[in-house]
Formats: sequence, C-alpha cells, structure tokens
Amino acid sequence: MGSRASGGSIGRNNRFFTGLDQADEIEALCIVLLKELFECNHADPRLLGGLHANTVVYAVLKNHFNVSDMSTLNTFYGGNSSNHSLGPPGILNYSISDLPVDPNTLEIDLNAFEYMAKFRQPKLVSLGSGLNLFPFPVKEIKDIISRWGGMLLFDGSHQAGLIAGGVYPNPLSLGADIYTASTGKTFSGPQGGVICWNSEKFSSPISTTIFPKLTGSHQLNRIAALTVSCLELKEYGLEYMAQGILNARQLASNLQAHGLEVLCSDEGFTETHQVVVKWTREEGARLACYRLADVGVFANAVPLPEDRELLSGIRFGATEITRLGITQSQIVVLAEVIAGVLQGNYNLKEARNVVSELASTFSGFKYSLEGGR
Repeated sequence: MGSRASGGSIGRNNRFFTGLDQADEIEALCIVLLKELFECNHADPRLLGGLHANTVVYAVLKNHFNVSDMSTLNTFYGGNSSNHSLGPPGILNYSISDLPVDPNTLEIDLNAFEYMAKFRQPKLVSLGSGLNLFPFPVKEIKDIISRWGGMLLFDGSHQAGLIAGGVYPNPLSLGADIYTASTGKTFSGPQGGVICWNSEKFSSPISTTIFPKLTGSHQLNRIAALTVSCLELKEYGLEYMAQGILNARQLASNLQAHGLEVLCSDEGFTETHQVVVKWTREEGARLACYRLADVGVFANAVPLPEDRELLSGIRFGATEITRLGITQSQIVVLAEVIAGVLQGNYNLKEARNVVSELASTFSGFKYSLEGGR
C-alpha cells in the first residue's frame, strides 16, 4: 500500500488505477469512523496535513462561495500561519483582520469582536490556534456572524484528539461550517489531514478541489494507519484524553510551585493538553527549550503578545507522555527536573539520568489496540 497510486476517490468508477478494491474498503471504514468521532455528515481524509486541508477549504470558499475576507487569530496571540497571511489565505489574496484577544488569557474578546464585526462584517471567521488553553466561543461567534451570512472554519489540528475523545466541545455541533485538523498531534495518528462538514453544499466543491486540483495520489498506507488510530480513539479516546488534561494541569501546578510563571494560573492553567510557561530571561524561550531537549524533555518556543525579537513562551504538550502511560505521580518528578534545568540549579547529567530512568519504566503504548489501557 505504501507505493500504490490512489488517484481519485472510493469506487472503481472514481479511481484512475486498478488494484484498489481492498484499499477502498479500508478508506471507506476510515471515513465512517471519522464521521462517528467528529459527529459529522461528511469527512475526507485524503489530505497530506492540516495546512493542506486548510488550503483546500480556503480555495473552496473563495472559488465557490465568493469569500475573500476573513478574521482570524494573530500568530502572537496563539494563531498559526496556515490561517494567516503567511499561509494559504495570503497566497489566495484574502483580506485579513485580526480577532481581538485578551493578552493575559489569550481568549477571544467577544465584546470587542462583536463591535468590530458590525462594521467589517467578515464573511469568514477562522479559528485555528497552536496555543489553545481553553475552548473557543464557537457558538457565540457563529451567532454574531450569522447575522450577515458569515461562515466559520474551525482548524482543530491541536485539539482533534480531545474533540474525538469527547473532552473538548465539538465545533461542528456548535455551529462551525467546516472543520479541519491534522491527524497527528493529539489525534495520535500518522501525519496527515482531514476535512469534516455537515452541509451537502460543500461536498462536491471540497471533493473536486482535493482531487484533481490540489492532490494527486494520497498515501494509502497513511489511510490504513489512520483507520487504526480512529479505532483506538473510539475505544480509548475519552480515558486517554482526560488523562492528558489531568497530566497537563498537574504539570502546570507543579511548575508554578517551583517558581516558574505559568500562564492563566487564575483560570486553572488549562482545559486542554497544553501548558505554557512565560520565560523572560535574556536567552529567550528557544534556547531554553534546547536546554530541556538536551536532557530528554521536549517543548517548543511560541510567541506571546508582547514578544518582538525573542520568543518568551515555552509550550508543553501532555499527549505523548500520556500515551506512554505516565500519570500525575510521575509528572511531579518531571516538573522538578524541568524547573531545575530552566532555572539552572539542576545538574544536567543528573537530570538526563532521571528523565532516562523515568522513560525506561514505560514500554510500549497505552490506549492502543495492542497495549490496551
């Protein structure tokens, strides 16, 4: 399956190549499972990634629905480039305005948005964020833009597993018109993308834009792997994602107790798998993350609202360690190492040994068809 061409869609009359009957069965099962997990009428997994999925959607909305202006999140307020001028909207010449965001909580300011939107009346609001500690007000935004027929795109690349597991609000159920996502990250599957929607009016434009306009052959081996991931989330998603949130909150609480500045402490730190530490030392967050990487702890630097040259946000995600079987008791140990390394009062060799020893106690994966719970 890894080398066989797959041009087209399911069915002998829709494929450009033969020998794909079994592949069609797997892809059909994958779609059924995606529709169940995301509670939608339509799903298409033939995308190479979340950005690819967004590219398709922005092309569809512009070419078929006359959408050319949008409001979205600035990258310094949690937004990502695939939904801003550096990504597909820029290539497709969308007119872009930034959503108003509270700089302290990184949550959308609904009152400010409603005031702004009355004058601008964006035809599209795009909600996509790589820094999402709390659920977006999807219903409230949709209620506002519905007054002039505005559409809402939700890019759930970082929340897909949480949504499928039922621990994060389903954007389609709250009024989003189209939902896109990466199938890696919290979804815990292979690198790829998916588009989900309910209204039939999007079906033909999305399908024909995926193939033949923006995709040739999609990888059948990835579809098979994604099908397995869907089955695992259907069986274990709630428990898996709920534990990930518990781990994230434990990490945030312990990091703050060790003297680090963790975002949104007054709001309970996080309602997702993510934790963000504000790091204002002269070295910046990027070098701090590499110091953590040298001892076997992986985080990444992200921009925060006041950043200009150096990034000051350190973002942690709890999904991968949760998949290994780590729970709150081990998080306590890990948080001590992280804080010590960042603050410079933990011997790096000793820290590396602690992390290595902790990792060695967990073999295989939990919440999987092979590993079970």
